[in-house]
Amino acid sequence: MPERSDSREVRFYLACCFVIYFVWLFVFDSVGRTAAQLPSHDLTFSVDRSIPFVPEFVWIYLLGYIYPLLPLLAVKDWHRFNTSILAVMLGNMVAYAAYFLLPVSFPVPATTAGLSAKVLGFHNGLDFHPGANKIPSFHVASVWISYLACRRQWLRRWGDGAVFAGAALVTLSTLFVKKHLVLDVVAGVLLALAAWFAARWLYPALSGRAEQPIEGFKRMIRRAGPALFAYLVVLFVFVGLRTGCVPPWFSRIVGLFKF
Repeated sequence: MPERSDSREVRFYLACCFVIYFVWLFVFDSVGRTAAQLPSHDLTFSVDRSIPFVPEFVWIYLLGYIYPLLPLLAVKDWHRFNTSILAVMLGNMVAYAAYFLLPVSFPVPATTAGLSAKVLGFHNGLDFHPGANKIPSFHVASVWISYLACRRQWLRRWGDGAVFAGAALVTLSTLFVKKHLVLDVVAGVLLALAAWFAARWLYPALSGRAEQPIEGFKRMIRRAGPALFAYLVVLFVFVGLRTGCVPPWFSRIVGLFKF
C-alpha cells in the first residue's frame, strides 16, 4: 500500500474538500428549496413517536458536519480518499432523485429553554420548510462513508472503533433531535454502503488506474464531473416540467435563452 505523505497530498485534498463542500452546499440547498415546494408526505411511524426528544443530542448531531474531514487525518492510501469522494458523489445522485420523488415533512417539537435547545432551534430555522431532503438522510450517509474511508488505515483497531462509535452516535442523534425519521436513517446507512461499494468498483476505471492519487483524483473528476452536472440539469428540468418548481437561479438561467 502506498505510504502516506503529509505535505502535498494534505494541502491538495484540504483545498479540494473546501471547494467540494461549497459546491455541494449550493446544490443541496437548491434541491431542498425546490423539493420543499412539492407536496410532501409524513412517514412518521409509532417507533418514531416512541423516541424521546432530547435537545442535548444536538452537539453530537453537529459533529456529523465535521466527520467528512476525518479521512484527511486517517487515510494512508489517498486513493481510498478519492474513493470516498466518488462515493459521496454517487450517493448524492441517488439522494437528490429520492428527495424529488418522495418529499418528506413531519412535525418538529418546539424547543425548550437551555443552550442546547436554542442551538437546535437556530438550526431548525435554517431547515427547509415544511420539509425536504429527508429520505435518505445524507447526514447519516456521510458519516458512514467517512467511517468506511477511515477503516483499517492509520487509526488501527481502537481508532476504527472510536470512529464507528462516533458514526453510530451521530446516526442516533438525528432521531433524538427529530431531524430525521427511522426510515430516513435506515435509508441513509444503506445508501452509504451501496455508494461505497459502487465507488470502489468504479474508481479504477475513472482514475485510469493512475499510480499517483492526485492524478487519479483529477482523472476521476474530469470523467465523472460532467456526467454529474448533466444529471443535475436533467433532474431540475424534469422536475420543472412536471411541477413548475425550480430554484430561482435556475429560472433566471432558463430566461436567458428565451427570445
